[in-house]
Amino acid sequence: MEDIGVVVMKRRLNISVPSVRGGYPNVKTSWVDKPVSPKIHWTGHVDPTAVVIGDVIIGEHVNIAPGAVIRADEGMPIVIGDESNIQDGVIIHSLKGQSVRIGKRVSLAHGAIVHGPTTIGDGTFIGFGSVVHQCNIGKNCVILHNAVVAGSVTVPDGKLVASCSLIQDEAVAAALPDVPEELSDFASEVVNVNKELAAGYIRLEQQQFERQRSAQQPESEGIRQPKMQKAQGRELWQWLYENLKI
Repeated sequence: MEDIGVVVMKRRLNISVPSVRGGYPNVKTSWVDKPVSPKIHWTGHVDPTAVVIGDVIIGEHVNIAPGAVIRADEGMPIVIGDESNIQDGVIIHSLKGQSVRIGKRVSLAHGAIVHGPTTIGDGTFIGFGSVVHQCNIGKNCVILHNAVVAGSVTVPDGKLVASCSLIQDEAVAAALPDVPEELSDFASEVVNVNKELAAGYIRLEQQQFERQRSAQQPESEGIRQPKMQKAQGRELWQWLYENLKI
């Protein structure tokens, strides 16, 4: 894991963060010969209590909430599109040799489980405690709370899965009702809220880093300040070279 100072500096320089608090490379196994660290866009936020392992790609303005587990040590990659949110207690995993691909502006609400091989289209909302396993979910769908969608089915774009439903048949999936406008608006609002939360947590991290940095810098008299500024400049470039490999 990288020091938070490295993470903040990379965010300032618009560099993707390959590892962050809660992020680890996968281990070498008989089916994976190379450890891969998560790649997290500098505008994405991962809570310190979340766990992100292996070949995970997290896009722009993504919010990963406390207690989420995104584990690409068996199946990989796990891709999370821009402006999506992975809420508290969500688990994302996949079978060996398979992947999970989550589109843009997708919400995985508290306690949901997504197990690959699975794809989830842009703008879809997965409700509390729902399970999505080995299936394809279309764009702009709403899967309400405690539902199960499994069994290699495809849910077409814009469809609604009611709470506590079990969908494991193609004919049933094809006959699902359309998402009503109020639920579509709700799904969009959830995305916007989490996008703002991600930005707020990143600002908080940066502020904490700046305070720590300021507290570590010794005060200097005016006559010595130019010399200290040059020294600090050299130290900054040395730090950039050692940590960012520029």
